[in-house]
Amino acid sequence: MLEDLFLPRKYFIVKGVGLSRRSLLNAFDKALMDAGIGEYNIVPVSSILPENSIELENPVKFKPGTVVFVVMSRIDGVGKTRIGAGIGIARVVRDDGVTYGFVVEGHGNGGEEELYNDLKMKLEGMAEVRRTRIVDMKIETRYLDVPEGYYGSVIVSVVFAPPYY
Repeated sequence: MLEDLFLPRKYFIVKGVGLSRRSLLNAFDKALMDAGIGEYNIVPVSSILPENSIELENPVKFKPGTVVFVVMSRIDGVGKTRIGAGIGIARVVRDDGVTYGFVVEGHGNGGEEELYNDLKMKLEGMAEVRRTRIVDMKIETRYLDVPEGYYGSVIVSVVFAPPYY
């Protein structure tokens, strides 16, 4: 079926940070490279994990230029600031027994507990509006203290492996 071409069965999580004296773009590029996804064509998507999708322990390597779909949390900052990005993943079950998941993004300049609580609250809100029950939750974050005179970028991303992987 045609829809199966766009239904990922596997995904993995990557994190990266980047610093540059040149520009925010260069810091973001370094964060992508640090995360291992800097040589792909990244397409942002919304946040639904298909039923029976599997989280891979290790990132999959693709050919440079491969189009990959991602849910990305990103924050940029300039000198003498702390920046953090994160994602939250929830597996849920509906009343009819169907299980699937979703991903939320968050970022900010606050502390780790603040970002964790923000992501958890967002996951709970998505479950509530869908009238589902969370059966498993995972939160991943990354932080960077940007030094004076630098641009910084932090990303945390869910990368969907193409269906043929």
